[in-house]
Amino acid sequence: MSNELQGQPMNAITTAAGFSLFQGIFFKLGERFSKPSVEDPYYTRARSMLLKLGLEKYEKNFKKGLLADPTLPLLTDSALKDVSIPPGPRLLILDHIQRDPELKGKRGSRGKRGSRG
Repeated sequence: MSNELQGQPMNAITTAAGFSLFQGIFFKLGERFSKPSVEDPYYTRARSMLLKLGLEKYEKNFKKGLLADPTLPLLTDSALKDVSIPPGPRLLILDHIQRDPELKGKRGSRGKRGSRG
């Protein structure tokens, strides 16, 4: 074998490794820029509430526990505890729900009909 042929396998490996690296980088960049930001319609109020309170890092907890928008008026301390939300943020969330007239009205309309008088 000549000396020229002995270096070719190493060049081929180096070229393949470089090509793979660049392909991976371009793939990741394409993934990052082409992903449409799809918001889950079942969590828009929950997401908005968490953003207002500065607690957006708990959005995954809400989704994991299936605490979608229709469940917001029904939230309890134990429900939030079940999805691993710490005591401080739980209090802020429950206070926000209690003060939100739209959510408070939905909670109050359940089971309290006919109690006036």
